[in-house]
Amino acid sequence: MSIKILGVDDSPTIRRLLKISTKQYVEDVEFLEAENGQIALDILEHHPDVKLIFLDVNMPIIGGKEFLENLRFQDRFSNIKVIVQTTQTDKAMAKSLVELGISGYIVKPYTIETLQKLLTKLSEQLDIKLK
Repeated sequence: MSIKILGVDDSPTIRRLLKISTKQYVEDVEFLEAENGQIALDILEHHPDVKLIFLDVNMPIIGGKEFLENLRFQDRFSNIKVIVQTTQTDKAMAKSLVELGISGYIVKPYTIETLQKLLTKLSEQLDIKLK
């Protein structure tokens, strides 16, 4: 059974890099993509079994923080792990995201190794197999 990962970022390049990286490092993964929080919420309605979300903060329509607030408001999505990826280094913003229950926070640009370390850290909690 494949694990579903959702990449939510308004940059198609970042989404493509996340998809390539996760497919190279995680066994049997289905990678879904959304360009903003509204589309991500719509995807979750059809794929409530998503296990991990990579979430950008600054996006049009519904940004990352608003999306995360919506996600955490719904009990059925409470077990989804969220890794925030952003160019922001604002400590107050990071603290507010941690309070919303994120599982990781990485500052763009980041390396593939950084992504792999986070996936390794979360692999047991998510019950995923790494390559």
